[in-house]
Amino acid sequence: MNREFLDALQQLALERGVTPEEVLEAFKEALRKAYIKRQKGYRKEEIDEGKGPEVDVYIDPQTGRIEMVEVRRVVEKVEDPDKEIALSEALQYDPEVQVGDEMEFPIDPEGLSRVAIQDLRQILTQRLKESERNRIYNEYKDKEGQELTGVVSRVDNRGNVFVELGRGEAYLPKGEQIPTERYYPGQRLKVFLKKVDRSAKGPSLLVSRAHEKLLEYLLKQEVPEIAE
Repeated sequence: MNREFLDALQQLALERGVTPEEVLEAFKEALRKAYIKRQKGYRKEEIDEGKGPEVDVYIDPQTGRIEMVEVRRVVEKVEDPDKEIALSEALQYDPEVQVGDEMEFPIDPEGLSRVAIQDLRQILTQRLKESERNRIYNEYKDKEGQELTGVVSRVDNRGNVFVELGRGEAYLPKGEQIPTERYYPGQRLKVFLKKVDRSAKGPSLLVSRAHEKLLEYLLKQEVPEIAE
């Protein structure tokens, strides 16, 4: 990899609205996966599960020079040949090595860059999604237990309501609704953010219209004298 290629990665960073460092880390991940897939024969799903050898990648941010190593832990008896090396074999490389040490074996990165480039955009897109999910989770986790204002985005056929709260969509189930109320898309609602969890699709926001703290807040807004 040369300087021109590094410049291309920086341009990609501008296009995706991320830092050059994030693109470089994504490219390192792509190189790791390319090596494990191409040289070790693992499928993408297996690599995502953590199967295959431990691979470290170093890229000089000035010259673009790539160094890759496969890392193995020295053990008495090998149980995972991808991640371990027997002491008897390790001693052939280093007579002073001991059980528990880690050994690095150089990898020739030649030819891997082209394969990695094909996966780079996909990996970068996935990282951006994960980063956005984390930002949204942290934002609303800090607001857990507060009253928020949102807009009803939809109501499903079971009567469950979904409320847009800025960058996140909240779930208002039947059990958290006020029985006498009717909800419709576009309606502005004051809700109580009851719980924030992580999920595979992103942050899960549970809100309530029946929570006692929200009812107390609404009552104070309706009857100012109560607040006093």
